Formats: sequence, structure tokens, C-alpha cells
Amino acid sequence: MKYPKEEILNALKVIQNTCKEQDHGGIVDCLSCPLADDDHHCIINEQLPMAWDIKNEVGIWRAFE
Repeated sequence: MKYPKEEILNALKVIQNTCKEQDHGGIVDCLSCPLADDDHHCIINEQLPMAWDIKNEVGIWRAFE
């Protein structure tokens, strides 16, 4: 599936803003970040996007399994 560059840029900005929201005066709260895995590691730093296991259902808010 091909996406227009505007959609890709928007998605990247959403990821960036989500990360910025977790920054509290230089201390990043990965514990409550939806972009962290169950071990509170940053999925963005730890895995290639092709390896992301994106959730479909909602329990504890995590974007990744």
C-alpha cells in the first residue's frame, strides 16, 4: 500500500509529539508511554518498524504488544 508523503509526515509528527508528551523537564516517563513495550523499552529505539507488533485491541494503553 502506498501512502502520500503528507500522511507519512503526519504519522511521524504524531510519534514525535507522543514522545515529547512523556518528557517532564528532561525526565522521560517511559512507564506510561504508549510507544513502550511491556518492559518499558522504547519501541522506536529498540526495533525496526517492520518488526513492530501493533495492537488491535485496547487494554492497558500500549500501541505495541
